[in-house]
Amino acid sequence: MVGEAQNKTPMGTCRGFLQACGPQKHSEDPTLRSIEENYDEKMGAVCNAYIFGIYQGIDFAASMIESVDPNKKSHRFICVPDGTQGYELKNTVISFLQKFPGLLDIGTPSITSSSLSEAFPCQDKNSVHP
Repeated sequence: MVGEAQNKTPMGTCRGFLQACGPQKHSEDPTLRSIEENYDEKMGAVCNAYIFGIYQGIDFAASMIESVDPNKKSHRFICVPDGTQGYELKNTVISFLQKFPGLLDIGTPSITSSSLSEAFPCQDKNSVHP
């Protein structure tokens, strides 16, 4: 299964993601802090690209659905402003995990979707996008 394969990659779960990509500011939660302290700064660009890639996949899927939807209703639930950088998306995911530390064993793609939709909701879910 795809979900199982993703969870076996180093960043496939949120726990692995935090170990590889840790935050700029460590959390107060002792469990999270021990995970975050293993952060390797050299991984920064990889982490940014990983989260940006997940977002691009979600956005591409929404575009494909819109292209075949006869009603032309938007299927987007994440509307990231133009110019948003990969590190901003990564930090959004990390902040979400700091708010909800019980999600560490969930797949990173799922949590990326949830955190970005909370941080960057679309104003009108029924609007037509170009």
